[in-house]
Amino acid sequence: MLAGYFTNYNATVSFTVNSSNIGGGFLASAWSNPFNSAFGFSPTVVQNLILTGNGTSDGKISFNFVHPWDYDDDVAVDAFDFKSTAIHEMLHALGFLSALNDSGQGLHRNASGQPDTWLMYDQFLVDNSNTALIDGAFAFKTGLLSTLTGGSQGGVYAGNVVFFNGAFASAALGQNVPIFSPDPWDLGSSVHHTDDTFFNGIGHPVLIMNAATDPGAQVRSLSATEIGMLRDIGYADIIPEPTSWSLLLVLAAFGAAMWPRRFVRRA
Repeated sequence: MLAGYFTNYNATVSFTVNSSNIGGGFLASAWSNPFNSAFGFSPTVVQNLILTGNGTSDGKISFNFVHPWDYDDDVAVDAFDFKSTAIHEMLHALGFLSALNDSGQGLHRNASGQPDTWLMYDQFLVDNSNTALIDGAFAFKTGLLSTLTGGSQGGVYAGNVVFFNGAFASAALGQNVPIFSPDPWDLGSSVHHTDDTFFNGIGHPVLIMNAATDPGAQVRSLSATEIGMLRDIGYADIIPEPTSWSLLLVLAAFGAAMWPRRFVRRA
């Protein structure tokens, strides 16, 4: 289903999948390492493989089987939609992912305000005055630290919060895209997702890349906003509706690795 959006790319992407069984709201997580470690904005390894057709994939997903999952198209009201969540997690590895932490540090964890390595997604993160969070020297603007936990109530923003200002995404939505940035910082969820309180199914449709999901059948298709965000981070040839399977996405045998960071789709 996801590969059908990428008809003009020719790559085989494999994911190592970890099975966990732990309590709490954690449903699943995903990660792909940065392609390079130089200061600047890097694609993930999976993203680079898709865009160039070269290299090896490095996608990692963990699913939490303490929760009830439904694997078919008739999702029970008391189970979680496995297909929707799998698409969500694979998109993180494909580059819908930030390197930011709550201290304003990047992948190298250099002091906030110092040059660092970021992911492609990070270059489009701005505050609500459209000021980039990361400057031209690839350093986080320390004066904007409170933006990361600006929070929102019902989609109404009282403070300075995080938005995504890529040209394609902003044109699709008609404004910069609100990004999940609650107070307090939500480790594994903050800034990696579209904002649930804005894309809540009332004023705006629920998106597959929201931070949280409920039991029952969920969104399995990408919105124009999410397609725009993928175009902004480098997928120029992604199409509005899936039609064929040029890109092959493979879930490899289950492994036992643990990832350094979790990007959580929570119950």
